[in-house]
Amino acid sequence: MADITMCDGENCKLAKECFRHTAEPDAFRQSWFSVSPNSGPRDCAEFLPQYSSVKDYLAAVKDYLATAADETTQHKGASTDGIRL
Repeated sequence: MADITMCDGENCKLAKECFRHTAEPDAFRQSWFSVSPNSGPRDCAEFLPQYSSVKDYLAAVKDYLATAADETTQHKGASTDGIRL
């Protein structure tokens, strides 16, 4: 699985639930975090949930994209320090 940065899950309570820890690493080309990125017992900015099927994964991506589109629409036309977004 060379397309993600994997995690060794050291001192992480989310490791068993995180795809970055449970995925099968690529034997020839795999990137790893040099230090586990978890910052608390139930908090990790790099947490990547596991999905039981491609259908579940695609549903999560669709929800994410819809949320991102809503946020972009809300900010359209706003300005900060004279710079139009």
